Amino acid sequence: QIERVKDRNAEIIKINHRYDHLNKEHEKCLDTLNKLKSELNECTIMKEHWENEFNGIDNSRIWKTIKRFKAVFHKF
Repeated sequence: QIERVKDRNAEIIKINHRYDHLNKEHEKCLDTLNKLKSELNECTIMKEHWENEFNGIDNSRIWKTIKRFKAVFHKF
């Protein structure tokens, strides 16, 4: 019976080590996920910025004028 208790204790120790290892891996994954979310957020902000810049240029008077000239001269 003492051997069974020792075996069970050894098994419990292995399970605890495995749990600790998996918990550390989980924490690393969460950390990586948070970093990726932060990068995605930065990319979204940059995308919105450049879309606004593009729309500002595309809707500007000078660009509209250039497009008209291009359309007129393209016919020749």
